[in-house]
Amino acid sequence: MIKTLEQLHQLFTEKSTFKRYPKNTILLKEGAIANKMIYIRSGVVRHFFRDRDGNEITKNFIQAPNFFLYSLSSFITRTPSSVLCEALTDVELYELPREEYNQLMQNTGFIQHWNQILTNYILKKEKKEMAVMQDKATTRYNQFLKDFPGLLNQIPHYYIASYLAISPETLSRIRKKIS
Repeated sequence: MIKTLEQLHQLFTEKSTFKRYPKNTILLKEGAIANKMIYIRSGVVRHFFRDRDGNEITKNFIQAPNFFLYSLSSFITRTPSSVLCEALTDVELYELPREEYNQLMQNTGFIQHWNQILTNYILKKEKKEMAVMQDKATTRYNQFLKDFPGLLNQIPHYYIASYLAISPETLSRIRKKIS
């Protein structure tokens, strides 16, 4: 039984395939089925989709170390993903195939850790959705800095603006005002 996060990491990495991807690699293409659980050891990954006008909308950033899915809905429903994943930096990660994931789901310790990971994801997603609807852009920017320390200087600012649901120009004005 998995009791600690270290045990989960060890078991996960034993059953996974280690991969390295260079910056700008698309890890999941639109229309592909996400069939792997991921543990990112180093780097930054961006989840995004394209709106009806073809604009890229950033949903989330994943920083190492962290567990995640390329597309939660695609993984669960086994349907084509509308979400794309891109390596924003060079990335090192472990990919766990669905078959191995299904075997791990027989382990109550894994289930407990996985439920906590999913709960944290849902809470973070809900918090961001509410912030976009209720908070001023400056407040969202300050929260971004807390949620993603060090990320500001690692990735293009237009991705951050997209994540915050503001224009790059607005982000620039906020940054000038705060500094």
